[in-house]
Amino acid sequence: MELGLYGLGRMGGNMVIRLRQGGHRVVAANRSPGPVDEAAKQGAIPAYSPEEMVSKLRAGFASTTDETLKKQGAGFKVYKATEPFGSNTLYVVQLDPVVPNAEYDLFAMLQKTLTPDQLRDPATQDMWKKFAGAFAAGLSKLSLTTVSGQ
Repeated sequence: MELGLYGLGRMGGNMVIRLRQGGHRVVAANRSPGPVDEAAKQGAIPAYSPEEMVSKLRAGFASTTDETLKKQGAGFKVYKATEPFGSNTLYVVQLDPVVPNAEYDLFAMLQKTLTPDQLRDPATQDMWKKFAGAFAAGLSKLSLTTVSGQ
């Protein structure tokens, strides 16, 4: 499985260690470089900005052997708000539906890259629970249609 993890504090740093121990490819990023350097020592792929993390995830989608997933990954886009979002920055992940009738749930797409043994691994199951818990109101998904005249 390939995963990008931004935020390498106590929880994020430990997740990198456990994911790497499970043989997963992890692109690790943080707002300060020290934790990224530590994650790299654990075998993570270092990214020193959200933009670098996205570009390395994109490269992972491009290198998959699953042709459907590879095509889906081509529609992976990330946008950054130009205005502050409180003390945070707002990022929007968009998956253009380039493959008809394919599932576009980002977590489901990432899970497709797991082997059966990795899916059964308690560390992987724990990771998914933490990801689900990181979204206070759940993962926000919108289905959009083009406005005529564009």
